[in-house]
Amino acid sequence: MKTAVLFEKKSAPGKAGLLLNTDTLDTLDESFKLHDKYQLEMKFTYPLNPDSMLNSYHVDTYIFLPNSLGITPLTYSKEDFYADLQEYIRLKTPAVLLRGMNAGEGAPLNRLEETMRRYSASPHDPELAEAYQERLKMFCSIMKSALRDEEAFLERSSASLNFETLIRNYLDRTVAILEAFRGTRILIEAPGVAPIALEIFRFVDEYLSLTANKYRCKLWVFLNTSSTFSWTVEMKRKIVSLIRYEIEYRKANQYPSIPAEDSENDALIYRAAVLKKVMASVLFLKTTVRRDGVLMENLLFGIAAGVAMAFATVVSFVTAKFFYSELSLLVFAVVVLSYMGKDRIKELLRHYFQTKMRRYLYDYKTKIQSGFGKEVGVCREGFLFVREDRVDPRILKIRNRDTFSLLANEGLGETVLLARKHVSIFSKNCKNLFADFKVDGIVDIMRLNIRRFLWKMDNPAKELFLPDDDGETIRRITGKRLYHVNIVVRYGMVGREDRYTRYRIILGRNGIRQIVKFPEVTLVDQKV
Repeated sequence: MKTAVLFEKKSAPGKAGLLLNTDTLDTLDESFKLHDKYQLEMKFTYPLNPDSMLNSYHVDTYIFLPNSLGITPLTYSKEDFYADLQEYIRLKTPAVLLRGMNAGEGAPLNRLEETMRRYSASPHDPELAEAYQERLKMFCSIMKSALRDEEAFLERSSASLNFETLIRNYLDRTVAILEAFRGTRILIEAPGVAPIALEIFRFVDEYLSLTANKYRCKLWVFLNTSSTFSWTVEMKRKIVSLIRYEIEYRKANQYPSIPAEDSENDALIYRAAVLKKVMASVLFLKTTVRRDGVLMENLLFGIAAGVAMAFATVVSFVTAKFFYSELSLLVFAVVVLSYMGKDRIKELLRHYFQTKMRRYLYDYKTKIQSGFGKEVGVCREGFLFVREDRVDPRILKIRNRDTFSLLANEGLGETVLLARKHVSIFSKNCKNLFADFKVDGIVDIMRLNIRRFLWKMDNPAKELFLPDDDGETIRRITGKRLYHVNIVVRYGMVGREDRYTRYRIILGRNGIRQIVKFPEVTLVDQKV
C-alpha cells in the first residue's frame, strides 16, 4: 500500500521542516498576487536549460469554489473562463545587480553606449537603428528590475548593522547611473541622426526618472513605517530631495509627467502605463492561438457517426430479411425507429467523447515566437469541471479541509475547476534571441477576472450588535460577509518531484479582499 507523505517548505528561516529534492526546480517559480480588486494575477517562470533541446513543464491549477456561489457547467462555461482570462508571455528579464548597470565588462549601459556610437556613425543603417531602439528598451527593463530587487533587498536588510550604508549606496548608485545614461544623449544629437531617435531617448529618460522615483518613494514609505530602523533627518531629507530633483528635471525637460496635488493625475498615470508597456515590449513574445485536439476530436466524432450508422444498417438489414415480404408497415416503423436511434446514439457518443476525452485533451495550443519569427515554444491549455470524487487525493490532502470548512460550505462540498497547462520550450532557439544578453527563462502571466464568481453572493454588509460599557445600551455595528476560495497549484517537470502550493483567496461582493499563501510542499509516495 502506498501513502502520500507531505513535506513543508517553510517561508521563514529557522523553523522546523523538510523539503525533499531542494535542488530541483530551483528556478521554476510561481506567484499569485492581486492585480486589482477584480483580477488575480498568476505568474509562472519557466527556466531554460541550455544543455537540453526541449524543456517541458506542467501546471495544474485546482480552484475550489463554495457551492453557494452557484458556479456550475450551466452557469460558467469553458468560453466564460477563457473570456475572463488574459494572458501574456515574455522573456525573463536578464538579472543584473544595480552596481553592475554601469560598471564592469558587459555592463548594460556600456553596451548601450557602444550601440549608440555605432548608430550615430551610420545613422542610415536600418539594422543599427533597430538595434539602438532594442538596446534602449532592454536597458530600461534591466534597470527597472535592478531597482525593484535592490529596494526589496533593503527592506529585508532593515535589521542589518550597516543598513544606513546600504541605503546611501543604493541612492548614490541610482544617481550615478541616471547621470551616466543622460550623458550619452550627446551621441544621438549628431548630424544625420533621425529626430525619432532623440524622441525615443527622451521617452526612455522620462520612464527611468519615473521608475527611480517610484522605488525611492517605496523605500521612504517603508522606512517611515518600519519599527526596526530609526532613520535620521539627514537621510529622510536626502531621499525627499532626490525625488524632488527628478520632478524638477522632468519639468525642465518638458516631460508631461508631473504629479500635482490639485489634480486627479490621470494623464500622468496613463502616460506612465504606456511608457512601461513600450519599454517592456522588447521582452514580450508573439503568440498564435488555435484550438487543440481538433483532429482527434473529429476522429472520435467520426467513430460516433460510424457506430450509429452501423446500428441503423444492422436493424434495417435484419428487418428486411425476416419481415420485408409480410409486414411492410412494420418494416417502415422499424426503419424509422432505427434511424431515430442512430441519431441519438451519435449524439450520446459525441457527448461522451466531449466530456470524457477532454480530460486528456487540451482546448487550445499557443505557438510562442520571437520578434524575428523564430518558434521558441508551445503552450497547451485546458479547462474543465472535475467531480470531487475524481480529484487526485494528493490535491485534496493539500486542500486540507477540516470540520469547520465543511460547515462553512453548508455541508454541500465545493465546485472544483481545473485549469491545465503544458509548456514546451525549445531552449536552443532561445540562446541567441539577444546578442549580448543571456535569456534563461520565460515568464507566463495570467490574469483571471473573478467578477462572475460574485454574482450570487449575499449582501456584503451584515448588521451586528455589541453591548455598551454602561451596561444599559446595545450598539449597532457592521460586519463583512466574505467567501473563501482555495487554490492548489501542482507544477513540475518531467523526471522530478512535483511541487504543490496552496492559496486562499478571500472574496467579498466588492472583489478580492486578501490573498493568503500557505507553505509550499512536496508529496512523496511511500510504501507502508
